Amino acid sequence: MRLIYTNSYHCLVIAIVLKIDAAEMIEEAESVEHRAYWEKVELLRKKKMELKAASASKRRKVSEIVKKEPSHDESSSDSDSDENFAVDWRAEHL
Repeated sequence: MRLIYTNSYHCLVIAIVLKIDAAEMIEEAESVEHRAYWEKVELLRKKKMELKAASASKRRKVSEIVKKEPSHDESSSDSDSDENFAVDWRAEHL
C-alpha cells in the first residue's frame, strides 16, 4: 500500500511542478507580448510626431511661398491698367 501512495505522491509532485513550469512559461510569453505591444506603441508615437513635424514644416513652406507671391490686389491693378490701355486705344480710333 505504501508503494502505491509513494507513486501517487510522486505523480502529484510532478503534476504540480509541470503546472508551475507552465505558469512560468505563460507569464514569460505574456511579458514578451507586453513588451512587443509597448514597443509598437512607442514606434507609432514617434511616427505620429514625425508626421506632425513634417506637416507643420509643409505649412510653413506654403506660408512663406504665399508671402513671397504678389498679392491678388497687385495683379488686379495691373490688369486694370491693361484694360484702361485697351479702352484708351479704342477711343483714339473713334
